[in-house]
Amino acid sequence: MEDDLIQKIKDIVPTCDANTIVGIGDDTAVINFKNNPNILATADMLMENVHFRRSWGEFYLLGKKAVMQNISDIAAMGGTPVSALVSIAVPPNYAESEILEIYRGISDAAREHSITISGGDTIKSSDKLVISVAMLGSAGDTYPLRSGAKVGDIVAVTGVLGNASEGLRLLEQGIKLENATKEERKLMEAQLLPVPRVNAGRILSKIPVNAMMDISDGIGRDLRRICTMSDVGAMLYEENIPIDDDLRSIAENPIQSAISGGEDFELLVTIDEDKFETARRALLPLNFTAIGKITADKQVKLQRKDGETVELYEGFSHF
Repeated sequence: MEDDLIQKIKDIVPTCDANTIVGIGDDTAVINFKNNPNILATADMLMENVHFRRSWGEFYLLGKKAVMQNISDIAAMGGTPVSALVSIAVPPNYAESEILEIYRGISDAAREHSITISGGDTIKSSDKLVISVAMLGSAGDTYPLRSGAKVGDIVAVTGVLGNASEGLRLLEQGIKLENATKEERKLMEAQLLPVPRVNAGRILSKIPVNAMMDISDGIGRDLRRICTMSDVGAMLYEENIPIDDDLRSIAENPIQSAISGGEDFELLVTIDEDKFETARRALLPLNFTAIGKITADKQVKLQRKDGETVELYEGFSHF
């Protein structure tokens, strides 16, 4: 059955292109990186009842998300995704049609970004579905790290924050996409189908920015990671944090969703003040918003709209 399933998966996903000489079928893939010395490598997992629920029934979107969140890691280094290895652990209560629907989502995400699925593994799970993706990419001449933030830098983000977190809350309430209002659907799709900022990452890395990462666990936690690795602090301004109007209309506490909610997969950067306007114009029509500054005191704080300063509350933790 495994060999039959693998063959069906091979028929669905893109397995070879100009970069991938040997794809699914041999012991390893053979990939030609055209003498690029800066190879990016990342891996991420989705586990049932931790990152998704089977009851949501969105197997195609689950497959797309598994790939998109890895592409987002490549984007955060200003790189271009090239090839991925996809491994899946399947419990006995999943139908083959559901697994193939996941791979159709994987396939479409890969084709949208000209990525090959070069291999992976399939195993039987006793209980929960797990999808693991390892991805390779190609970096440019510059690749911003989390450790590059400098005192005086502007802290900025792409897009809006908090939609994915509120979308998760709606999904957990049992709302289905087909029954959702237009406003609810936007938030739910932000959770189910993130948009990796590949082009924005390339542009920002060339300007260049000083530090960059994608927002997977909320800016409350992810900004702390930049500050810790850069040995600096930060001050964010609540009134500057970009929040979608639909989030404001639905969420009980929109600012908490924006700060603590994970899986936005927007880019969080620190940039020299005199380069910010250049970056903002270069990213149009994508929003690029200054939300704070890097400080020397090594504390991460939030200035509320009323002027009160508090410690920035953290985001999602996997443990």
